[in-house]
Amino acid sequence: MPLLRVSHPARRHWPAGGNEGTHQARGRGALVVTSSLAGLTAVPGDPVYAATKHAIVGLARSLGPALAADHIAVNALCPRFADTAINEPVRHLISAAGIPMMTTDEVADALLAVLASDRTG
Repeated sequence: MPLLRVSHPARRHWPAGGNEGTHQARGRGALVVTSSLAGLTAVPGDPVYAATKHAIVGLARSLGPALAADHIAVNALCPRFADTAINEPVRHLISAAGIPMMTTDEVADALLAVLASDRTG
């Protein structure tokens, strides 16, 4: 699987030769970047975190049209709070706010649904 360096146009980093198994051989490809709900809304308590997540969503929205001609779908996965160790310090706040946490299986299912689609978004 090729790696994408986001500081350069993505098209430059797809394999040029020996494309067996690449998006060229399959006729399509998929790039999924991980953001979060914080990439879609304001987060006054952590504006730097929100800015990085918004940047990831912007990257997906910008790369999508740029790679559409190459039949590469680009999507940002934006889960809400997931039941993982990273949320342990704020779990009580999430619970008190009545916000349901996603299971890791739900996040994985969302990723699989994105990969099964040829849509960009």
